[in-house]
Amino acid sequence: MQNLLNSKIWQDVIQKVYGFNSICFCEKDKSSIKFNHIYKPFFKNHLINSPYISYSNPIIYSENGFVELIKKILDYYNSNKIKLLEIRSSFPLNLNWTMYDHFVTFQIPLKNGVEYIFNNLHTKVRTAIRRGQKNGLFYKTGKNYVEIFYEIYSQSVKRHGTPVHSVNFFNELLKSDEKFNIEIIYNKNNVPVSGVFWGEDKTTMYPLFGGGLNEFNYLSHDNFMYWSLIEYACEKGLLYFDFGRSKKGSGTYYFKKRWYAKEIQLYYYYYMKKNKNIIFENSKKFELFNYIWSKLPLKTTQLIGSKVRKYIP
Repeated sequence: MQNLLNSKIWQDVIQKVYGFNSICFCEKDKSSIKFNHIYKPFFKNHLINSPYISYSNPIIYSENGFVELIKKILDYYNSNKIKLLEIRSSFPLNLNWTMYDHFVTFQIPLKNGVEYIFNNLHTKVRTAIRRGQKNGLFYKTGKNYVEIFYEIYSQSVKRHGTPVHSVNFFNELLKSDEKFNIEIIYNKNNVPVSGVFWGEDKTTMYPLFGGGLNEFNYLSHDNFMYWSLIEYACEKGLLYFDFGRSKKGSGTYYFKKRWYAKEIQLYYYYYMKKNKNIIFENSKKFELFNYIWSKLPLKTTQLIGSKVRKYIP
């Protein structure tokens, strides 16, 4: 099924902003997978179906169509000096490749409405939402809040040791489709304390990039922010709220688990010609990089962040 995460939008914006070529493989039965070439220094060519997002499911109409699709992809892989082939999916694929299953996403079904959802939230979540409301938090929504969002988001990802995308990346996504938008949470003094960049399709809302300022955590702005998005998604008649990727056992994993959410396993498949170890995000090399990056000045990370982030899909 075509949705926001496997639409052509992502590939086109990535190609425009970062220069990474896009390619779509299709079969006669309309089964298809879209990829981008990530040209990494010292690694050459990484072909991946969902750069910078949790997953982008292949569109599969028949088992035979999928088999032929994979043959076509592998032929392309073998003839174009590609080092690594990666497919990210929210359902298992019949592939005899290396598979990494440390990530999940969480989806909240919305069909029963906000009152039902609220009553099924963990007690701590309901308390945190009410705390945000009592603290006078409010939100503003619109595409013109990208600069405010970027300032908050860049501080948030720096704190976690992750390079930030360029402002242009978010601007191009906003221009590419009306279904992308930004929400900023303000305290009662009209100070922005958190923000989220989200997208939606016919059935689902996706909070794709978000963050908040640590000094305002006592306001429970994160819980308030997600709840306001859920209320909006229910008003729009959407069916699901997709919380996005979390590593099993992490702090964000347990945060999302309290939200009356269904845990959905993510399947990351890797294919390489030579049997080499793939450096995953939980490796010691990544941990050291994250630590060093978190200690850099904010302005430095904003200046050079996108030059690094483009190579971390």
